[in-house]
Amino acid sequence: MASGSGKGGRRKGRGEPTPPSERRTDGGEDDFKRLAKMLEIIRETLERLVNLDPPVVDSNLRVLFSHSWARVEMSFISAQLALRDETQRSRLRPLVEGAGFTGSMLTMKEYSFMYQMNYMRRAILTYSNKETPLEKFVKWIKPGFKVMNSIMGSLLNVFPGFDIAKEFKEHVEAGYEVVETAQS
Repeated sequence: MASGSGKGGRRKGRGEPTPPSERRTDGGEDDFKRLAKMLEIIRETLERLVNLDPPVVDSNLRVLFSHSWARVEMSFISAQLALRDETQRSRLRPLVEGAGFTGSMLTMKEYSFMYQMNYMRRAILTYSNKETPLEKFVKWIKPGFKVMNSIMGSLLNVFPGFDIAKEFKEHVEAGYEVVETAQS
């Protein structure tokens, strides 16, 4: 899982947050790439949660989530394509800045997001490998859902149609919360 060396010989895994001291905070063009990467991580994580094996959510919900996935995925892809399209940057820049996704605000959000998502991804992996009990798994993924909410909610005014992805995430999250309350 380790992909390279960080400062002091510390090994960094895929998606491990870059320390804030090593991040740009000047609102450079890479802000768009960084945000697109965050959206890709949310998309991948939601897809894994929907298809988690063994399943966690109600089987009927899982089927409905799976049937809706193509439309949700297009919402993510559209936003990512817009971020990567240099011809749209002049239109997007004030919207992205207004949502706090440039400079030091992006650095803070990105670091917090990656920190929480790394725990969520580990929880998914250990649950899939049957190493983590269900109730512990559901507790571990909650912070990840919170940062997803923060990121996605801030982007609703930036990308038309992104509310589809945000609402889908909320329904998946609710499906997991029901499992947690049923376990109590």
